Amino acid sequence: MGKKRNSYEHLADPRDRAHPRDLVAFFICGLINNYAYVVMLSAAGDLLSSGGYVMPFSVVLLADILPCFLIQFAAPWFMAAIPYWVRVLVVTVLSVASFLIPAFCEDVFVKLIGPVCASLASGLGEITFLALTSHYHK
Repeated sequence: MGKKRNSYEHLADPRDRAHPRDLVAFFICGLINNYAYVVMLSAAGDLLSSGGYVMPFSVVLLADILPCFLIQFAAPWFMAAIPYWVRVLVVTVLSVASFLIPAFCEDVFVKLIGPVCASLASGLGEITFLALTSHYHK
């Protein structure tokens, strides 16, 4: 009969450990993925201050949360058909757009596209990078 293993014994085997490069890459991707989302939440007042419109901060909060929720709700039905490189490319483009649109547009309603892009990038990036972890070592 074989020796009963403790649930933590596999960590002692160097072959079962994650490669440091993978850990650093996932840490950086996760940090970058949430960066635009947090910046848009922090900049809610600045986004709404131009244009002379009076809108509550909840408009930016809704634009920053609802798209993320919708994409995470709907993703299980279609994400398997999209290759990972396409997902990462879309996340990158949406993240860049989330900063450029509010920076170069004057209209408040157009500036709200920035938080929407940040929210979509965050939701899609979270799903993509979490799914990618299943392809790497423990």
